[in-house]
Amino acid sequence: MAAEEPGGVVIDINEWLVNDIKQNLNAVCGDQGIKAENFTIFRAPAYIRRINEDLFEPRLVSIGPYYCGNENLLAMQEHKWRYRRDFLARNSDNSIEDCVSIIRDLEARARRCYFEPIKLESDEFVEMLLLDGCFIIEYFLKLDECSEDTTFEVYWISPRVWIDLFMIENQIPFFVLQSLYALLVRSSATTSASGSGDQSTFVNIVRQSMIQYDHHISDELIASDQEIYHLLHLYHLSVVPAPNQDPYCLRPVRVTRSEGYIPCATELREAGVIFKKKSEGSFLDITFRDGLLEIPFLSIDEFTRPRFMNLVAFEQSSNQVKRNMTCFAIFMDRIINTSRDVAILQQCGILENQLATDEEVAIFFNHLSYWAYIFGYEHYLARLFRDVNQYCDSYWHRWKAGLKRDYFSNPWTLISLVAAIILLVLAFLQTVFTIYPFYRPRS
Repeated sequence: MAAEEPGGVVIDINEWLVNDIKQNLNAVCGDQGIKAENFTIFRAPAYIRRINEDLFEPRLVSIGPYYCGNENLLAMQEHKWRYRRDFLARNSDNSIEDCVSIIRDLEARARRCYFEPIKLESDEFVEMLLLDGCFIIEYFLKLDECSEDTTFEVYWISPRVWIDLFMIENQIPFFVLQSLYALLVRSSATTSASGSGDQSTFVNIVRQSMIQYDHHISDELIASDQEIYHLLHLYHLSVVPAPNQDPYCLRPVRVTRSEGYIPCATELREAGVIFKKKSEGSFLDITFRDGLLEIPFLSIDEFTRPRFMNLVAFEQSSNQVKRNMTCFAIFMDRIINTSRDVAILQQCGILENQLATDEEVAIFFNHLSYWAYIFGYEHYLARLFRDVNQYCDSYWHRWKAGLKRDYFSNPWTLISLVAAIILLVLAFLQTVFTIYPFYRPRS
């Protein structure tokens, strides 16, 4: 097909279209000789961000390209430059030229980690990775050394920075951090309080800071050969290990849609289920046996919300990680529908609400699993769901629960029941002794 432009020039439209498609394909595919990287850094879907936008966007410090240059986060830029200066000062053998050279070599690989195309020019992207990488390493080193720093003197800054560093949209590849840290410790001049120059040392330094801000961090060590995508992935590995449950709960069980549902806490109590705070184990270690549902203690505050939401978002974005946090989110959403359910869990010592109202807690858990999707065979609580439903469907259990609730819930009701039984027995005996002489007259 051809078209004639003014001036008599003939253009083959098909050829133009073919060339345009080829250019787009080349732009997408890139160099076929380069190994393709799995996408590891994502944005939360737009329809989810509209509901919980404040839980995905950093409040204080931008990391990575998604929020680079955001005017609301520019206040921390000067601190980033100061932290990079402090980073370089730790080892006199290092130079800014060495850092730029290392990051330049990692640029193409780092770009391929982002799900969305990065529009920053090469120099801008390299500078961003270097500035943010040095800031992250220096931030955790200062925490590890308990350094006196102007950033930490403002009480609310450090916890807020810590939260921002573990948001799904606020990440740079972990291999960038590993390369910069390896450059820092390549001689014995390192001043890190943690000692050795092994690259795994940096992972341990970050995990120590996690313990300061989150008591749910697992004691299990991360394997030295474990690939780590970014800081949020490291946090996920540390706080969402495989639940420490018996084989009864860990055997894969495929569940149907109906078996993925359990009643809320109010209905469970009415069906005779007893809630109990579990004293040990991860918050994922939920168990159910013979009507006893044991759930570990969980405190909900303003920092819990972004942590949990970003962990679920990470699991839903990556097919390389276990979705145990998603299972937990679905479970909590099922048993909490209203503020009344929250109150029941608080009465049992399972939940501690540090938000304004119980309604806020209920809304948070309902939103937490709003986009959570999981296959039945991945659900580590699948068998628990099934057993809870079977227990609640039993008329015997419901009858016992109703009897206990209606007649044994307080001493006055119990006294009235006992008195009624005594009166009934006396009336029966009186009737017997009244009728008995007519059938057995005295001799």
